[in-house]
Amino acid sequence: MRIPSLLLLLLPFCAIAQDWSARALGEIAVYPEFRAPARVVAGEEARIAAEVGARVVAMPARTGAAVARGAELV
Repeated sequence: MRIPSLLLLLLPFCAIAQDWSARALGEIAVYPEFRAPARVVAGEEARIAAEVGARVVAMPARTGAAVARGAELV
């Protein structure tokens, strides 16, 4: 196969390096952002006042568990 002479004349122009630049990734990166309404409930904080002095023998309610109003906690 014979290469046309015009293509041979244009070959040096194709070999010239293109201009390029560098930027920090933080300038061009797109970080996804998600938002959701939330409520924080402390699992370790409790304000309980005992009506009588007694010894604790059982704790049916576990940390972080939802309990109904008036349910036995200790």
